[in-house]
Amino acid sequence: MNSKIFPEAIDDGHEPHRRLAWRLNCSEELIDACSKGLGVPEWISSKHIDQVKEEIDALNKARQSAKNLARHLSRLDPESQQLLVQAGCITMYQIDKLAEELGRDIGQLDKFRATHPRPGGRNPAAYAVAKLVHRAFRVLGKPITWGVFEGSPSTEYGQTVDYAFGLFGIDSDWRRPAEAVRSEYLRRQMKTSNAIAEFKANQFEEN
Repeated sequence: MNSKIFPEAIDDGHEPHRRLAWRLNCSEELIDACSKGLGVPEWISSKHIDQVKEEIDALNKARQSAKNLARHLSRLDPESQQLLVQAGCITMYQIDKLAEELGRDIGQLDKFRATHPRPGGRNPAAYAVAKLVHRAFRVLGKPITWGVFEGSPSTEYGQTVDYAFGLFGIDSDWRRPAEAVRSEYLRRQMKTSNAIAEFKANQFEEN
């Protein structure tokens, strides 16, 4: 992957995890575990995904230009093509190879974008970090309550989501991601509870 699009962390990349662990009075390993499968926040922000799209557009144009060049050169007679090669110009094989490599890069970036969609224009990084905090609260047995006072979070859960956004440099309001992740979990809990209740009721009827 392009190091400009996917730069390496300046330090070991875990400083936000360490500071979040300190705030929650837990181990860094617990925060690391809670972040599994959520993606790198810096790489799935709205801004970064827009950069990936721009890179894909540029690569597509370059690949199409390579294909056009190959098509036009193929119309030259073999002797003219050979003279160009002898003069140090790019060969047909090199042009085909260039188009192939560009296509491979496009495929990798397209796969990345498909893995991190933006329904409704939302910022995937904000929801990933809110989910990280939510997981940590569940593991630690902390109350996941919701409240707002004068536009600011009034509960520890909301305050921690807001704090984590600052750690990861996420330019997004904390409210919608924090509430969405909490509501999604409550819906899953209710669905599981209903399924268990239905299973027990069926067992009772059979007996």
